[in-house]
Amino acid sequence: MSIITAKKRNQLLEFLPCSKLSEYIQCFWYYDNKNQELPEHLVADAACELSITITEEFGQLDYQATLFGPRSQPLPVVRSPKQRFFIGVRFWPGAINVFQQRVSGEQLLNKMVPANLIWRDMAQELLDPILTFTNHEQQLYLLESFFLNNLQTRYKQSDILTQSMNIIRESAGTVKIQQVADDVAISRRQLERKFRSQIGLTPKQFGRITRIRQLVKGLQSTPKPNLLELTAKGKYSDQAHLTRECKALTGTTPQKLIKKLQTTEILQYDHNKMSEAFESEYADAHKRIRPSSSTRRTINNYSHS
Repeated sequence: MSIITAKKRNQLLEFLPCSKLSEYIQCFWYYDNKNQELPEHLVADAACELSITITEEFGQLDYQATLFGPRSQPLPVVRSPKQRFFIGVRFWPGAINVFQQRVSGEQLLNKMVPANLIWRDMAQELLDPILTFTNHEQQLYLLESFFLNNLQTRYKQSDILTQSMNIIRESAGTVKIQQVADDVAISRRQLERKFRSQIGLTPKQFGRITRIRQLVKGLQSTPKPNLLELTAKGKYSDQAHLTRECKALTGTTPQKLIKKLQTTEILQYDHNKMSEAFESEYADAHKRIRPSSSTRRTINNYSHS
């Protein structure tokens, strides 16, 4: 386990996937909403994300699973005090296609879709059992097992698209799109079609999001961020330009974003360094699961550590 930021108030736990999934999934994650400080919108993002919300009401737990598509702009979300825990999967851009073929990236753009419409067997194989586990590590491990079972690598994205995204990432989102097309030896129009069909965004939108994510990384990794330096590093014309892009893609100003990031601690667990003892414990627990037709569990059957 490595601490990514200095210790703060809220903790987001990230669980790195096994090697078979690392090409398609960035991380699994867990968040305890004990402080009721969830954002009212999700920032623009090139990746799809599965979010399983565990709600608590009258001493009982229930769940709601939603697949969030790629976003070209901030997406408002409805929050409730009942939302107690969140467990999720963050995919790499375009990689959702190896786990499902019902909808394309373009169809998912700026959309929220009930996950059971994408994975019809999710309730029985994942959501019902997930509430029977005693801690979030076991729940995340069950989540990983579900996606290993749904992995179909023949639907992986094209090498040209992968190369194009890498070129944009290496430039921190500042490279000209025509240059990207030239580097992968296809026309700009062909490149845009590939991005739209597999990721859901245009190459230009992907570049803008990559650029602002570099800003966020800079804010996270610097105790006292200097916006002038980040403006120059991101090749924004001036600080006003950076502020406009930040508001357009994150829904807030750089100053407010700094404040938000300073209240969150990210703890990262490496799957490949997990002990054999834990894997054995998970396997034994998994064998004991008997999925119920009910989607509700009493609070006494659930604990987190």
